[in-house]
Amino acid sequence: MTEVTSNAVITSNNLVSFSNVLPRQRSDILTVLKYADHFAGQIDRQDRWAGWTLHYRKQLQFAGCELITRVDHTPTVISNVRQLERLSIGVKGLEGASSLEDLARRSFQVVRLKKYADLFFQFGSSAGNFSRFQVVPCERLGEDDVAILVCALQVSTEISSAGLFNLDEDREMIVRLEGGLYRFNGQAYAEKRAYIRSRLSGVGRDQLR
Repeated sequence: MTEVTSNAVITSNNLVSFSNVLPRQRSDILTVLKYADHFAGQIDRQDRWAGWTLHYRKQLQFAGCELITRVDHTPTVISNVRQLERLSIGVKGLEGASSLEDLARRSFQVVRLKKYADLFFQFGSSAGNFSRFQVVPCERLGEDDVAILVCALQVSTEISSAGLFNLDEDREMIVRLEGGLYRFNGQAYAEKRAYIRSRLSGVGRDQLR
């Protein structure tokens, strides 16, 4: 993969953002994410989301990402947009990665989660799964270290009716976050770069935006 100079990249189901990360590090990180996406794809993401996220984490660790702390929230029920805006990821455990949570919040805005919530709470007429995607903010820590926050987001909606002729509807969004905070080290990854690239040979090229 050629060097990536953009500060934000959409690839597969990931929105990856970078803060002070070198182009060569960005390319390596995108290769690792592609590796995890491809081999976690053995599990159906739509029907077995929790199993998919678990397998995805294992692939990241195999590729040399050191897990610092898990992100695993109890599903949160949201009944209005203000509650969504106050949703906390609560990342701790790695000094120097202070902007990761802010990067994650901005990524949620880019994928128009708030806009969808506005429309749902005002006009939503059906329940179901809205989306399963990941935001992946990355922040450089040192010469070879990058903090990576993998935040898998699952959003579903529910509508219940009450009152005469079911005219009164209660709308709720159920939001669940899973993932982890990782340390990516360029020297450690270099030992596996050739192997990972060989495993990805023949896999279609990512459409990066």
